[in-house]
Amino acid sequence: MANYHYIIAGLPSLVLDYQSGKNFSYQDIRNNIAEMCSVKDIRLIEWLEFGFNEENLCSHIYRAAEKSDDNFIRQYYAFDRSVRNAIAAHNAKELGFETSRYTIGEIPDDFEEISKVRNILSTGDIIEKEKQIDRLRWDKANEITAFNYFDIDVILAFLLKAKIVDRWNSLDKETGSKMFEELVNEVRGTFKGINKEN
Repeated sequence: MANYHYIIAGLPSLVLDYQSGKNFSYQDIRNNIAEMCSVKDIRLIEWLEFGFNEENLCSHIYRAAEKSDDNFIRQYYAFDRSVRNAIAAHNAKELGFETSRYTIGEIPDDFEEISKVRNILSTGDIIEKEKQIDRLRWDKANEITAFNYFDIDVILAFLLKAKIVDRWNSLDKETGSKMFEELVNEVRGTFKGINKEN
């Protein structure tokens, strides 16, 4: 089993190597973390990363995620499918197409963020839509791990947020820099929590 206390306590130093998020490298951070993880944990990291590529997402992948032993993978992929379905349904409706042809399964009745997604989609600015959707993903990662402290799910949530920072660094430096600062503040808070525990 990986030493989660050690890995999570080391997250601040990993991100603080990048001043203001400049030249932030998801891959470098990911590889550094993976070196300290068990084979089982690396498989979960790969599971998460598989979903970073939209071309990989299909009904088979989402069904497999539902059966995962890992709570973060189950919850996050269920959330991701619902968000993507809401976006696909909205876009299909706007174009006058049958929505069921572009969604994967149904949006569950208990999808709490549906109103937020709809409000975001009503925004005219495409870049702003992308920012707000990523904010939902970020917040969902925090929600799933709200009561987790030293386990693989904290690491998966961190990597998801690191990937979002990396993405926005390549799209919009200002947004990427703000998200980087938020990531730094979050991992600093985690580190303080670890010190209190010890």
